[in-house]
Amino acid sequence: MKKYAKGIFLCAAAFAMAAGIRISADAAVAAPSISLKEQTGSGQIVTSWTFKYADLQPGQTLYFNVYGNNNPKKSETGRWNKDLNTGREYFYGYYSDAGTTGARDTELTIGNGDLKPGRKTVVAYLFNEGAYDAAWEAYYNDTMAETPQQADYYSPASNAITIDVSMETDVSTTIKKKSITLDMNNRRATGYQIYRKVGKKFKKIATVAKDTYKDTGLTANTQYTYKVRPYYKDPDTGAVVYGEDTTLKRVTKGGSIKLKAEIKKSKNVKLSWKKVKGASGYEIYRSNGSSSATEIAKGQNDYYESYTLLKTLGKKKKKFVDKKTQANEEYTYIVRAILPEDKKADGDSDTIIEEEAYVDLSFGMPRFSRNYNNANGDETVEWRKVYGVDGYIIKKYVEVYNADGTINEDQTDWVEIGRLGKNATRYTFRAELVRKVDGTYDNTTRYRISAYKGNTVSEGNEIETTKSLGLVSNVSAKNIGNGVQVSWTAVPGAAYYEVYRVRAGSLVENKDLGGYANNYGHQVTEYVGAQAPVAVNMAAINAAVGTENAVIDEKLDPAKTYYYRNYQYARDTFTGTSMIDYTYDMYPGNYYTNWDDSGKPVSYEVYGFTEADSDDVRQEGPEDGVAYQYYVIAYAADANPDNPAYEASFIPGTTKSSVVTLPSFKNVNQETLGCKKVGSVNFDSTVKTGKAVIKSVKSTAKKTAVIKLKKKVSGASEYKIYRSTKKKGTYLCVGTTKNLNFKDKGLVSGKTYYYKVKAVAKNASNADVDSSFSKVKSVRVR
Repeated sequence: MKKYAKGIFLCAAAFAMAAGIRISADAAVAAPSISLKEQTGSGQIVTSWTFKYADLQPGQTLYFNVYGNNNPKKSETGRWNKDLNTGREYFYGYYSDAGTTGARDTELTIGNGDLKPGRKTVVAYLFNEGAYDAAWEAYYNDTMAETPQQADYYSPASNAITIDVSMETDVSTTIKKKSITLDMNNRRATGYQIYRKVGKKFKKIATVAKDTYKDTGLTANTQYTYKVRPYYKDPDTGAVVYGEDTTLKRVTKGGSIKLKAEIKKSKNVKLSWKKVKGASGYEIYRSNGSSSATEIAKGQNDYYESYTLLKTLGKKKKKFVDKKTQANEEYTYIVRAILPEDKKADGDSDTIIEEEAYVDLSFGMPRFSRNYNNANGDETVEWRKVYGVDGYIIKKYVEVYNADGTINEDQTDWVEIGRLGKNATRYTFRAELVRKVDGTYDNTTRYRISAYKGNTVSEGNEIETTKSLGLVSNVSAKNIGNGVQVSWTAVPGAAYYEVYRVRAGSLVENKDLGGYANNYGHQVTEYVGAQAPVAVNMAAINAAVGTENAVIDEKLDPAKTYYYRNYQYARDTFTGTSMIDYTYDMYPGNYYTNWDDSGKPVSYEVYGFTEADSDDVRQEGPEDGVAYQYYVIAYAADANPDNPAYEASFIPGTTKSSVVTLPSFKNVNQETLGCKKVGSVNFDSTVKTGKAVIKSVKSTAKKTAVIKLKKKVSGASEYKIYRSTKKKGTYLCVGTTKNLNFKDKGLVSGKTYYYKVKAVAKNASNADVDSSFSKVKSVRVR
């Protein structure tokens, strides 16, 4: 309920209250006027819009509604509420401005982060909040006859302003010798169109409804140029909106040096590396030290660092010993492999592959070069060998507790648990779980490692471990028509589980863990017993209003459609090993809770139904045509029987309900860090297409091959053309065509090429559904 007084009232209302006069609601509010002052851009798109309006007075609030498809009820910046007595609606916006005393309130900026791509309409509603509060004050003072209705204090919509919401995507890459994986990131995109440059033009090679695409069949040490275009498919209209292109150039790997630097006797530093195929030789550089910054001007400092070329070695060499080093110095080495230019290729130049390594010839604290943990939480630390040491000391911080649960400061201390030899450069610190006197847990353990030389001990470098529950062994996901069924193997010691959904390609295999690390995507809620929504029998419901059989107090609007609740209850934690991620729209309905004297719910009463276009409709399930991955997190915890979770459970499609008791937990102490196997599924309406047949492949012009297909394939919207230089080799997608022929240009005269084709259908998210390959045909190019 609104606050009853703010100290700001309309003069007429205040006078009426003081005089004891009974007043009625007559609160017509004029529609405001808004204009677009400016729009701000970043990159290729508009990121925000600033709107201007008349100065708001104290007691006035302006709410902005942004919507698409000419439907203001489908707001992207707020929600519609309803007065219980009259059923009239009013709008509450997340973007709002309120009038204040002594300041001008005339502008508001809306960012594009909350908006779906496409053309949008912007309107504003003025809420006379001061008058509404004053009316409630009058009502409670018995000077107003009718209960104030909030909708009466709202203006009609302002003039409409149209804006266009666009999008672009960040693209990161994972590069191998013969493949490049594109990782796209735009949470609003339904999918992405992928283009690769062939000659001077870009050719589309794929359309995907996931966040990654792997381009295979590439050539090592070669530059490729890509263009990525995000798109959004409106689930209500099916219209597709395309975003701005992101273009990037990447070079496939030509080799890896895998440089290592080791300190040998007499301060010698040995460098070793892996030979790079095609390299003509190697250059060895060493740092000359650096100069610290002495001044800063215009944001730039005068820091300086230089390197000296120590040696140039032939292509067969793979090690080098630097004998001109000094104690108590630090050195950085760079080894560069030189791959000479291809003189037959226009514009080609030498390719440089380089790596660096660091050594420290002084005694001191071990410096960690890397650390990583396993699924148990054990932390493995690697460090650079400390010069001149006798070995390393490992200590653990041991906490001792008193009987009352407090820490015993006298006995709590760092305790030595082991020593390592002078050549050690790696150690694994164990994660531990301790149950304390008060029943809670401590799952963190602190360690310290120091170098020692005789009786001299260096400062310690600390590491902390966190005990975890390991991995979920297996997660599976399958399409069951009305959703995705997710199942998993039980984890020993787990009390409950949570399920998460991410776009396919979001999860990365972590070999240190032994599986896929948690990524904290969208936590899945199961709407238990969900079914297709059932429309309310409006005639029966309205006929019962005012009788002892009435379900609701006010009649439903016959011009609208209402639905019963279409699920029993919702839960997002699970004690079993299976759940269903339903794709239905969920209609929660409205109900009162009746409690007993102990505070336990005993029954529920429906007082409202969910409208078809209401903001209360929950659209949380998987989208049709989109590929997903599911993973599960298991938690170790104690049961909490003294604080059970009560939920209202309805028979879907009715007003009948009961109380369901769900388990609750306390003292969560461990969780799994990932899954050995995650569930992958393409939630898809069935889309099928036949296999393409190549009629002929001919070379009708110099350096060109023409691929002709025999006939159109039923269900196919286009065809992907793949090429290889070997019949059983790796094939590269060289483009797509919507016709029955395709020209592949820029080939090498006299060389034989092999081709095969995939027919491509489009699923509900406009992404590709590929057929299997056609048979291979070849041609010798003129």
